[in-house]
Amino acid sequence: VQQVNVVRGQQVAVGDVLATLDTGELELTVRQAEDALRIQELTLQQLLNSQPSSATLATAQADIDAAEANLAVAEANLASAEASVLQAEAQKALLQVGPTRGQIAAAEAQLASAVSQQRTAQLTYNRTLECHRVTVPGGESR
Repeated sequence: VQQVNVVRGQQVAVGDVLATLDTGELELTVRQAEDALRIQELTLQQLLNSQPSSATLATAQADIDAAEANLAVAEANLASAEASVLQAEAQKALLQVGPTRGQIAAAEAQLASAVSQQRTAQLTYNRTLECHRVTVPGGESR
């Protein structure tokens, strides 16, 4: 997080920027990975043009694969940072509007359904246990 533009409890309006993420380092990592990929591609091309050994080509390809993997990680990190911004904006919008009566009613209905399902499962479990209980001579239950 590069900058936080609000304080806890502060009212905000739609469109207000809550925080700014510092993506400079992630963008630099992506650029570096892209540069490394280009270098490895050029190296591979030079090796292909000079008809190198298969071992040299395999090494160059492994370097390209590693550079592509690094690029993918950097892009994933950048996408994650961007997703965090979108999530923060969505959370802000939700906080501004608050839950609707319909959302509360739906959540209460889901809770009641979950409680009912739990009770039914417990009852079924207890009945199953009771059906499989065996009394042996001497009064012990198993």
